[in-house]
Amino acid sequence: MSPARNADRARGRRFAFQFLCLRDADSLAALARGGLDDELAAFEGTYASIGEGGVPGEDALRFGRGLVADLAENLADLSTMAAGCCDRGNFGRLGGVERTLLLMGGLEIRLRDDAPGAVVINEYVNLAKEFGDERTPPFVNGVLDRLLKEGP
Repeated sequence: MSPARNADRARGRRFAFQFLCLRDADSLAALARGGLDDELAAFEGTYASIGEGGVPGEDALRFGRGLVADLAENLADLSTMAAGCCDRGNFGRLGGVERTLLLMGGLEIRLRDDAPGAVVINEYVNLAKEFGDERTPPFVNGVLDRLLKEGP
């Protein structure tokens, strides 16, 4: 994969992560039934004010939109899967950053084949370093590694 494509995917993951962190599971499930495209379009319009470097390019946005749509469509299964690999108590009690990173990483590891699992884990650990506390990166790394090793 080219460095430009890797960078687009990283920007797309960041866009999707920030969009998802602004929503709870119930609102995301409702959006999956209708209105997700409108919400994403509205978020794109305001992303420049919260995202570093302005609005991502079209390839990054396409990748990020795809992550959000796939996560919304598979939310229940992904939550169950992540909860099964989570040693830190009840998955529902995790903070929004940790929960979102695990759901997104689980989606890419188990349901998509865009990038090798090790690359996916590294991307979400990097987001964990930026948006979580000092315990978030090793936690995200451990749970996603377990999802990768246990397979589908």
